Amino acid sequence: MTKIGILAGILLLSILSLSAQDDKNIENEVDSVSVKKSVSTPTALKEIAKNVYFSAYFQGQYQSGQKDVNRLMVGSANENYGKSSFNRFGLRRAFLSTMFETGIVYGLVTIEVKDNKNIWFSDAYLNITEPWSKKFSLTLGSLNTLFGYELSVSPSVYELIEGTSFLYSLFPDIYDVGAQVSYKAPEKYGSLNVNLGLVAGNGVQQETDSKRDFVGSISASTNKNRPFRLSGGLAYYNGFVYQGNENVYKMKEKAFFLDNNVNNKGQYAKRRYFDVNAQLAVETLFGLSQLRCEYVKGTQPAGKDSYNSPNSSKRPETDTYIRDFNGGYIYYLQQIGPKLPLTFWGGYSWHDPNTDVSGADIGKYNTNETDISYQTVSLGLVWFPYPAIRVQAFYEMPINEKSINLAEQGYNRNRNDNVFSFRIQYKY
Repeated sequence: MTKIGILAGILLLSILSLSAQDDKNIENEVDSVSVKKSVSTPTALKEIAKNVYFSAYFQGQYQSGQKDVNRLMVGSANENYGKSSFNRFGLRRAFLSTMFETGIVYGLVTIEVKDNKNIWFSDAYLNITEPWSKKFSLTLGSLNTLFGYELSVSPSVYELIEGTSFLYSLFPDIYDVGAQVSYKAPEKYGSLNVNLGLVAGNGVQQETDSKRDFVGSISASTNKNRPFRLSGGLAYYNGFVYQGNENVYKMKEKAFFLDNNVNNKGQYAKRRYFDVNAQLAVETLFGLSQLRCEYVKGTQPAGKDSYNSPNSSKRPETDTYIRDFNGGYIYYLQQIGPKLPLTFWGGYSWHDPNTDVSGADIGKYNTNETDISYQTVSLGLVWFPYPAIRVQAFYEMPINEKSINLAEQGYNRNRNDNVFSFRIQYKY
């Protein structure tokens, strides 16, 4: 092999293996396959290859939605929206992660593909652990902010088919660009984890200003080898959203009032969340029983017709609407038989995007369907026919708040928006 060939090989491996991740599961473990050493590989490359790992998964999905569902997680919009049900096949996610680890440093790059079209980098970071106690570490790059429980868990291991939807309105990309300092205590101290970070606040997109959002979390758990396991945590997010023009709407006495001031443009609205979560797992005669709950409340600056947090490389130019919200879930998981690879899921979640208005008051004084609250009941089965394969079948039944003022949009009744999802995932 020529020197140019060797150099090209080293460069390629360096690009492919910038970092590694725990695949975001609660135990911080990555299912990975070590790169095999070739007999013809030079000694230098063999040493590098010892520290390179790969992990990947893909999810094929079928979904069917009732007539009032506009879009599913795969495929295009409902071609007969409001008239009849529809269904779609698609590739929900494809994920390839590569890690290079040496000494106290490791790096990871993850490429994700969503719905056969969107290709992007999610995790792409460098992690450095101090060499003395090895309890403190610094992470730089595009990373998971570890806000709360559910958002910290990889979609490849989380049982609910798409996660609790309102959490993904608060963090559309899950990941963000920034820096994070972490502390991890030994298991005898409750496996205490503390994470403190400064992030750009607009997901994995290009940063658009010099502001930084703070995100912090703390979690702890009992010994994972005990038959009765309890874990939980707290999280806090304090950030900013750019005000793109002079129109800022604030709630007062069940109505949005306009603050029209030329000085509003270029200022920042407060974006603030607080999270508390707990998880209980018990080994029983029937198999593993789990109970999970999480509650989030805060202030969300967004648009009139959109509730999502920023995830764009451009600053917003629309009016700013500031809402106080709360939401949460209670989920129950039951393994069916102590040796069967089958788990039942039953869950209830809710989200009130605007706690200052409800019922027949929605649709008046600048409020609209964005301010409608939802409750969702979900039922599902998760089956592991083989260690690398997971099969999920879920039926989700949203129940929307009703207002006579939104009859034209169909919110004077409970809309027909139930969704059935069937997914097969292969992971290695």
